[in-house]
Amino acid sequence: MFGAAPVILLVLMFNATMQLAPNLCEKYPERRYCIIEWMSRERWAHSERYTYKWDRKKCLLIRWADYCGAPLPNTNNFESEEQCYSECGGVFKRFREVNPEVIPKSMTDNQAHTIVVPVEEIEKLPELKENPFKRRICQVFSHDSSGNLTFEDFLDMMSVFSEAAPRDIKAWYAFRIYDLDDDKYIGREDLLEATKLLTAGQLQESEREEIVTSVLDEADVDGDGRLSFMDFEHVVARAPDFVSTFHIRV
Repeated sequence: MFGAAPVILLVLMFNATMQLAPNLCEKYPERRYCIIEWMSRERWAHSERYTYKWDRKKCLLIRWADYCGAPLPNTNNFESEEQCYSECGGVFKRFREVNPEVIPKSMTDNQAHTIVVPVEEIEKLPELKENPFKRRICQVFSHDSSGNLTFEDFLDMMSVFSEAAPRDIKAWYAFRIYDLDDDKYIGREDLLEATKLLTAGQLQESEREEIVTSVLDEADVDGDGRLSFMDFEHVVARAPDFVSTFHIRV
């Protein structure tokens, strides 16, 4: 009755609303030969600048050689750490909007993992509030699985949901979100609950059972009655829009 639709529905549940960060923040500084290595810093006149690196999720200090002139405009290269986070920290701006009374305008490394925002406040973000999996998403990225998020947790979440994140990373976190009981498998009960959330409880239990049976028949490669991550990867591979839909734009 349901065919392949349940599997595709399972994968394509996340919708886009706004963009995560300016494109310039996803680029490394151009003209690498202009960046002075630490060992050469005394030999060449240079200015200290900052670049945002998504793999580290931080603004990092670089030394830009004076003989190269000013870096090109609209590239990931900033005069100060504050400007770097201001331009590339659309994520930080979004995080601070959740509770500006608790989150300072400028955050230290220590505060990035010590200031905690309650999950109830995170769930109010426009990008999450209509998502039936909002609580589970927060739990997966929370440092203690409570759903409460530090800025580092929030940045991890936004990095994974960024359009720039690789497919395999997205697939792994999508799998974790659906693994509601954290047993490293998406079992029948996980699928039943996911289907209930996706349909806002509007389906009868027998209808949800039929959907889950259809999903398992189609996606359970080894026939053990549950989906391993490998099974889930096969599902994702058959959904060409997965990368573009599994993201949140800020």
